[in-house]
Amino acid sequence: MLWPDCHDESVGMGTAFALEPGDEPPMTLAEIGLGGLLLYLLILIPVCVVAWRYRSNAHSNHYLANRSLVFFVLVLTLYATIQSSNSLMGATSETWRRGFFWVVAVGYVVAMSVGYHFIAPTLRPIACQQGFVTPGDWLRHRFQNDPAEPMLRRGITLIMTIVLGNMLFTQLKAIGKITEVITGGMISYSVGVIVLALVILVYDLVGGLRAVAWTDAVQGLIMLTGLILLMVWIMEKNDSLAAITAGIAELKPESLTPPSSEQQRYWLSTLLLVGLSTVIYP
Repeated sequence: MLWPDCHDESVGMGTAFALEPGDEPPMTLAEIGLGGLLLYLLILIPVCVVAWRYRSNAHSNHYLANRSLVFFVLVLTLYATIQSSNSLMGATSETWRRGFFWVVAVGYVVAMSVGYHFIAPTLRPIACQQGFVTPGDWLRHRFQNDPAEPMLRRGITLIMTIVLGNMLFTQLKAIGKITEVITGGMISYSVGVIVLALVILVYDLVGGLRAVAWTDAVQGLIMLTGLILLMVWIMEKNDSLAAITAGIAELKPESLTPPSSEQQRYWLSTLLLVGLSTVIYP
């Protein structure tokens, strides 16, 4: 069996334990989740305070941390950004719904990385020399003699705002749902969204990208540790990856169906699109 039966009340958050007289009742999973959430928020406070001390009025400091992020922090902030709730909740549920076909999601990150290798070596020296802060600065420089440049820059900025707004809404929905689940409903979905959105807003306004990157580094380490422990737990519950695959084949055999030629064309076209989109990836 891959996982406990979801309808088995003995594995729920409200699990009851037989206690001997005088024994203290054990903490429930909901109480542990609430404590972990509060501890996590407390960890962010000193990170934001230190980032606040580096503040300045320069736009490049607020939005780019003066281009001073070290490799370790940069890797973790990119990891936490890409492998965020859209991966933990969106990609996993989509994988269960679509099956093997959705392995293409792994290719998205590869396509972006390949795209950066073609674009960044040429773009970055120009960006540093000209002091670019936003994609709009690049467009202004590249098309400075074109009368349509202002319209192009505003159009792309509008598109990015709409797309990022949609991405932000999905993140807020995910943090509200996760908060509600790990606290066993002690913190409701609405309260989780509002409180954690305010936390994000505060450390973003206070410390800019530096605070975002440093908190992302903390979040990335937590998430990476959690995923490793999850993998260890899964392997302890199953003999091998082959046993997991066999269990999936038993529960949902259509998940293992190889992609059709039409789906493979979808793979190729989407990967090319994702690779090209790196030019305006936030």
